[in-house]
Amino acid sequence: MTQILWTYPEFHLRDEEFCVQNLLKYLDWDDVRARRVSEKAAALITIMRHEKSSLGEIETMLNAYPLHTEEGLALMTLAESVLRIPDKDTLDELIAEKLSQGAWDKAGGGDMFTNAAGTGLALAHKTLNSMLGGMGKPVIRKTITEVIRRMGGQFVLGETIDEAMKQARAYHAKKYRLSYDMLGEGARTYDDSRRYFESYATAIQKISEQAFDSDPLKNPGMSVKLSALHPRYTWSRAQDCVASLVKDLVALAMMAKDYNIALTMDAEESDRLDLSLNIFSQVRADPLLQGWDGLGLAVQAYDKRAFAVIDDIAKLAKKTASKIQVRLVKGAYWDSEIKKAQMAGLPDYPVFTRKENTDLSYLACAQKLLSLRDVLYPMFATHNAHTACAIIDMAGNDQSGFEFQRLHGMGEALGDRVVENNPVTIYAPVGAYADLLPYLVRRMLENGASTSFVQHVRNENIPSHDLAHDIVAAIQKQKLYRHPSIPLPKTIFSNRKNSQGFDVADVRVRQALQPPIKIFEEATPLIKGQPVKMGSPYTPHAPHDIGYKLSSVFVSSPDQVATAFHVAQRGFEIWSQQSASKRAEVLNNMADRLEG
Repeated sequence: MTQILWTYPEFHLRDEEFCVQNLLKYLDWDDVRARRVSEKAAALITIMRHEKSSLGEIETMLNAYPLHTEEGLALMTLAESVLRIPDKDTLDELIAEKLSQGAWDKAGGGDMFTNAAGTGLALAHKTLNSMLGGMGKPVIRKTITEVIRRMGGQFVLGETIDEAMKQARAYHAKKYRLSYDMLGEGARTYDDSRRYFESYATAIQKISEQAFDSDPLKNPGMSVKLSALHPRYTWSRAQDCVASLVKDLVALAMMAKDYNIALTMDAEESDRLDLSLNIFSQVRADPLLQGWDGLGLAVQAYDKRAFAVIDDIAKLAKKTASKIQVRLVKGAYWDSEIKKAQMAGLPDYPVFTRKENTDLSYLACAQKLLSLRDVLYPMFATHNAHTACAIIDMAGNDQSGFEFQRLHGMGEALGDRVVENNPVTIYAPVGAYADLLPYLVRRMLENGASTSFVQHVRNENIPSHDLAHDIVAAIQKQKLYRHPSIPLPKTIFSNRKNSQGFDVADVRVRQALQPPIKIFEEATPLIKGQPVKMGSPYTPHAPHDIGYKLSSVFVSSPDQVATAFHVAQRGFEIWSQQSASKRAEVLNNMADRLEG
């Protein structure tokens, strides 16, 4: 398989200060623009606060149950787990544990749904702690399950594509465009992947019934997740998954082309970025799709590479003589990206550690996208009034060739104002509640941070001007660009260094590691530190690339294994007589040499 080497590695896993300084230099942002944008955003926030929005918006939910409170965290855990637990006893124990955290009689408030949810949760909490607790478990179980179902129902447009399209008519009347997202976190089996493919194919056919324009970017669209189309969508299985995914994505794109609707490839975790871009580039270059401008992809601004990736996408658009849609989002996998980098012992993080830096990256990426409207069609997914006003201001007199996007169930007050002068697309999830839960929790995490706009937009105790503050000026005042509470992966332990790792998802890293591996022309058993050969060797294939053969390997005989165990046993007797400090010293020296 031929891999395209994208041109963004100078930003991957780089020091956060380097990346932030680079973004600050690029962004065209002075005091005049900053003041103008903040004033417009503050006025817009004031209008939004006086608008009557739909019941159950996530802003209302997060305001009633902030994620930095015990009640908010407990509710998020229940949202992730309740509908997935098959047995009643386990579910009862989880509910009892989570309802014991927090003061439910004081939580809640807001619209009709959150008031009802708060009342139900408070009654359930009181019942559990009374003499009726055991008798009331079925009622409590039913109450909690219904609260979670209702909460999830606020963010899914319909359980089926037919139901969703009926619900979408109200949005069409308000001049919104729809982009449907068929829910599903990823295929675990090949049968799953076929089921998802058929779901996508059916949805494209159904969505085409609402297509009315010759321009696919004005018709309803759909998103696809590559992880839903293959159960082994990882760099280590590239030989298996890439050709299959290219074939499936071309097939879906051909259907979308025939029906004249847009198709967008969703973003996923950072270790899949190289893989996804290579798949997308092969699909975009397919001769069968020439002359069609309905294909797009999502870019996550919290990834340090996002700024440079946009340049590469623009080059691809020029090379294939096409216009590519680029959905710019903040990013939905931040927590797992941080933890995975720490577990892998990477030299740095692939994502920004401060939310403000992600906001800066978003603005810089937005400015670049606006400058490339001749080959790209920017789609700005945001619920932040300051961000929306900044984009409108940066677009200047030419307010064409781009759109805004918002999630169904979020940002309605902002979207209703923006759609008056700019196209707005609603990203609408479709699927069963069980598929919705991971999506719902990601949205709560993404938008529920204590510093997020969504968390505070309804809090009238915070002045509108404070919510519309200039994030660029705030970043420039920072003495430390990296978040002080998030150490580098190698320093996460207080009493020792973390093991050093390599980002083997990056093809360049794998290529750099291959020459030293090739030095070892053969692998032999070692006994007492000396190589021992017996019989004929065999040559295995590399697990990450079956086209690449590793060194010759001599297999140990039963007698060699017995000898090795005898030597090891004698070595252990000597080792066990060493003091703990001496053994620690030897192990540390060995670890340093391995990483040296």
